[in-house]
Amino acid sequence: MKRRDFLKTTSLIASSFLFPSLAFGGEIDLSGVNFDRLIHDDNDAKTIVFFMYGGPSELGANLTNLDEINQKSANDYYDYFGTVTKTANNFWKEAGGEALERMLVNEDVNIFRTCYSELREKSGNRSHGKSARQTQTGRVSEGAGIFSVLAKVLHDNGVVTTNSKLPFITFDGEPYFSSTTDISLPNYLQPVSLYRGLDNPYDDFTGDWYYATTQEHSNGSPYSIIEDMNRLSLENNPAGKLAENFKQREVLKKFIKEIKDDPLPEGIAYPDSIMGITLKNAVKIMLKNPDTKVITAGSHALGTWDEHNHALYYVDRMKETMEAIEIAMAHIKSANKEGKINIMLFGEFGRGVNLNDAKGWDHGNNQNLFLFGGKDYFNRVGIVGETYVRDYGRVNRLYTQPKSGSYWFEPYSIASTIYKMYGITNPEILTGGHGAIEAGLLKI
Repeated sequence: MKRRDFLKTTSLIASSFLFPSLAFGGEIDLSGVNFDRLIHDDNDAKTIVFFMYGGPSELGANLTNLDEINQKSANDYYDYFGTVTKTANNFWKEAGGEALERMLVNEDVNIFRTCYSELREKSGNRSHGKSARQTQTGRVSEGAGIFSVLAKVLHDNGVVTTNSKLPFITFDGEPYFSSTTDISLPNYLQPVSLYRGLDNPYDDFTGDWYYATTQEHSNGSPYSIIEDMNRLSLENNPAGKLAENFKQREVLKKFIKEIKDDPLPEGIAYPDSIMGITLKNAVKIMLKNPDTKVITAGSHALGTWDEHNHALYYVDRMKETMEAIEIAMAHIKSANKEGKINIMLFGEFGRGVNLNDAKGWDHGNNQNLFLFGGKDYFNRVGIVGETYVRDYGRVNRLYTQPKSGSYWFEPYSIASTIYKMYGITNPEILTGGHGAIEAGLLKI
């Protein structure tokens, strides 16, 4: 990340450090939240969220209804994709299905095939913006983001303090997760924005040749204006927030460098892709820093999943994603942290299953939720949810929906599940009555 880009994306947070009057206002009533410190400490959950902005197709992990879908689709799947192979559990082999099968055998993943919104179906809402905000805030009425609410609860209960180092981080993450609408947070709880390649935003120039004298040029030692600025700042600013920020900057500069330089375990090799690089550094932070609770990544890390046309790209991207996650799980397991660290993969909604004339899929309402790891608080339930094909008999109105009697949940239940694994025992009061995912998933 270029220095100017980092400064641009974090300018508001920086301003609120220097000028408290700019800190975010408003307040959500959290007085009714029941927080169990014993559950929190026992789970010691650490979450990496990849938000698949644009609405991911479910077909990578659910080809169960493929024959009927292809029969009713405006365009033939085999003619366009060439090969569409079902694995033993009806994953799409060419779209990462083999990696998913291996992770399923190794009990590294739970897959919910029926994350479905009846509320949106009735309202007809399938817009990206509104659906993304609702999913990332966990409420139909929207408001503060899931991780802003979580940060506030953890802060109020003394779990996260001013001594906590980088408790919340975003790698090009979706902004609604950390929205502070109707909530106020201490500045240190605002998520720190890091570039996926861990270019160090706290680093500085070791020297600037522009200011060097002839003698300094000749002996290879340029004048370091940054070092003098740091020294003068500490000398001339009285003890307090500003001086502490300069000291903290040096701590974070060293911390990011240590993580970047930390070698991978033998046999762990991530792909040199956006997903691979993002996951590698997210896992390294989680393993290195006990204070980090949540890391989010979104559209910039994964690209858009808005496959209205050229859905062939989806196949390659799903393959890349699942293979990178498989390596991440091996990395996590090499440190014996598969019980504590979980990786979550979901979007704002799903897609229809009619392959349109642009060789893509339009907005739908059923998607998969992937939960990797987290064995200390997630039971191994494997694959949950069955679908059927609903044909409205109109152009591009071909969808999957939960089969009668099958377990399904609204996307707002994802927020409730996150709250519950961090120790909030009544999360439904934060999500408009939508409780945590059931079907035997949570151990508590």
